[in-house]
Amino acid sequence: IIDRYIDGLGQFEGFILPKINDGHAKHLFVIQLVPGKWSISRNKFIEEMNKRGIGLAVHYKPIHILSYYQNKYNYNINNYPRANNIYNNIVSLPLYPNLSRENVNYIINSILEIHNQYGK
Repeated sequence: IIDRYIDGLGQFEGFILPKINDGHAKHLFVIQLVPGKWSISRNKFIEEMNKRGIGLAVHYKPIHILSYYQNKYNYNINNYPRANNIYNNIVSLPLYPNLSRENVNYIINSILEIHNQYGK
């Protein structure tokens, strides 16, 4: 599944794909939308995928955003611009053992449709 995602999405400048190596757990496939290459936000991208019946997730919130750490350590969300930028532009694609070839193709094609519509 990961290889299919990389093959299907790797040629587009609008994404940063994970670098897979031997030690990679391969339990998540997180892509980053490249700011400036899209006319929509990450959240709008998620909405567009949801309209096509594809659920996405965001893994994971940076620690400084979590209320426990904000309250305990008085973290200021503005002190972490790089973490905020990454968090605001990432989504985890569906990835589970029973995900069929047809479903993977549908996910990739849906992403490419959205890219064709909203990519710059």
